[in-house]
Amino acid sequence: MIARGHVEELLIVLPGGANLDTRWGQVVRSFSGTAWHGHLLSVDIRFALVVYCTRRSAVVIRSALRSARHYAAAADLAIYDMYCRHAGV
Repeated sequence: MIARGHVEELLIVLPGGANLDTRWGQVVRSFSGTAWHGHLLSVDIRFALVVYCTRRSAVVIRSALRSARHYAAAADLAIYDMYCRHAGV
């Protein structure tokens, strides 16, 4: 996605769990050398459900709860912002 210039179409889902910090570290390392790396380094993942990138930064949708319903709502909000809001839908 990064090499082909499709970062703004990527939705990163962050399921909780014991290895969340390690998994997030791998994601951030994959963005090394990109315009988003610094933004992703500063993301507080404790309550993050999904992360996506815009042309200028990373956007995080958070919730204190991690149910399937919360993830679905977070994904819906992210997809709306990524594809519909700027198109006037």
